[in-house]
Amino acid sequence: MRDDAGDIVALLDANVLYPMPLCDTLLSLAEGSSFPALFLPRWSGDILEETRRNLVADGRCTPAQALRRIQLMNDAFPEASVTAYETLIPSLHNDEGDRHVLAAAIRANAQYIITRNVRHFPAASVEPFGILAVTPDAFLLMLSDDDLARYSLGVTIIRQSQSLRRPQLTVRQVLRALSHDVPETCIMIEHHLKSTQPHALDESWMSEGTRGLVDPKADRND
Repeated sequence: MRDDAGDIVALLDANVLYPMPLCDTLLSLAEGSSFPALFLPRWSGDILEETRRNLVADGRCTPAQALRRIQLMNDAFPEASVTAYETLIPSLHNDEGDRHVLAAAIRANAQYIITRNVRHFPAASVEPFGILAVTPDAFLLMLSDDDLARYSLGVTIIRQSQSLRRPQLTVRQVLRALSHDVPETCIMIEHHLKSTQPHALDESWMSEGTRGLVDPKADRND
């Protein structure tokens, strides 16, 4: 990890903003409220619209809940929105459907595109811009190469567990929910917590005042 992790700028593709547990983890690490932010997140209006559309299409959110989720993200990270990238799109050579993502990453001066579709960003199409397309698992493992970063990840997962009320989930259950998207990271966090806070893995909390940063289902149960 860099000495100044705030220098790490990452463009988040819609497919990593869409899964709520993964999105919550990534944005919590970028928030830096109780520990230094590990990276600076970026996205575009097109990416957020794709996220909103998919949340509604598969029934995870009502249209109002999806809009609220997007608004919460923009409110929490007002500097994250990238604009004026459209003119770059025609000159790009990655997958046609994801050229807007690469264009936004270039405009944002991002070093990374975090995506589950790495194959849509061949090295020859991104390396000329100093960009690396990586999976969220690879990105989190890259961030977690020192004790402070592993501590930050562990705290983030514990807080995700604390913030969930319906249903309450233990840290181990939160890790299980994340394991589909970031399996190696979850193994690393579990090993870290076993050695530092083993009691935390199977505890559950009821926290009336907190929720996940962008939990679209919280209102559904109120």
